[in-house]
Amino acid sequence: MTIFGGLKDKLTLFYGRNSAAVDFLVRFLFVLAEGFFIRSALPFDAILSHPAVLLVLSLTSAVLPAKAGAVIGAVLLTGQAFALDLAAGAVTFLVLVMLYCLFMRFAPDDFPAAPLETMGAYYGFGALVPVLCGLRRKPLSLLTVCPGCVCAFLIRALSEHAEEVRALEQTDYMGKLKLLIGGAFSDELTAALAAVIAALTLTYLVRSLGIRHAHEAAVLSGSAIYLLFYVFGGRIAGGSPDVMLAAAGSAASAAAGLILLMVMLPLDYRKSERLEFEDDGYYYYVRAIPKAHGKHYVGESGAFSANTVPGYDEPIIRPDIDDDELKKKLEDSLNDL
Repeated sequence: MTIFGGLKDKLTLFYGRNSAAVDFLVRFLFVLAEGFFIRSALPFDAILSHPAVLLVLSLTSAVLPAKAGAVIGAVLLTGQAFALDLAAGAVTFLVLVMLYCLFMRFAPDDFPAAPLETMGAYYGFGALVPVLCGLRRKPLSLLTVCPGCVCAFLIRALSEHAEEVRALEQTDYMGKLKLLIGGAFSDELTAALAAVIAALTLTYLVRSLGIRHAHEAAVLSGSAIYLLFYVFGGRIAGGSPDVMLAAAGSAASAAAGLILLMVMLPLDYRKSERLEFEDDGYYYYVRAIPKAHGKHYVGESGAFSANTVPGYDEPIIRPDIDDDELKKKLEDSLNDL
């Protein structure tokens, strides 16, 4: 854990010194990846899918607010659908408008989860984003992750039924709508949405238990419940999900989640403490788990852990806090809540 704690400190220091450049690069690469994903999934001849246009849109989004990435991705997807057929474009536009209004109204801060879940679910890694949102966010993130899952099935329906849509008469709009809507909003989508909801909810509940290694257990349980709901839910709904692909995707999602967890949130369970105090109405039982750090220093009062401030070589010496004072601060914080 100390290795990952040191890596996190180095990443934090690097980002603190180069935050503007890192934000620009991340937004640029994010939209560029969106564009090439849509271009590869829907290889229709559209002006928006040209590499030069994608490059310009990515550079433009890098200087705009971060939420612009989701909007540009929706525009690219709609353009590719209109390149297939007018009815396909209309269906895609209406679905994206409804989904965009949904997550922008209730969960606007989780906007990257929608396109990430779209790409993950399309390639078989649908468990990764729900598990990560369950670790770091709240269940309200479902209003962003679920639309991303819907978009993945919409893209899959546009890709699989492209030839059938083109074979229909140009004016047979009802036939095209029935074909596309039936392909996107199928029983398999219902099973996938149930798997996403179960994975994010269980991950959030397990990591909130306060048990030892709760975050690691949350990653594993969330990935497992996603696989269970996706496979058995799909079969109950009458579909035929690919068990091997789903299992491989869930295992890879769990591995990626554990790696990111060790980098993002390294914890030192060896030094966990349990505190107990009370007020007029309640007893409070608090378990404090310190974050793992790679360096230890010895001061006048004995051994202690410390962080270093970016730009300084000397460690910050944490002042000694009396247990009664710590309990008083915890009690005041809980009373404020």
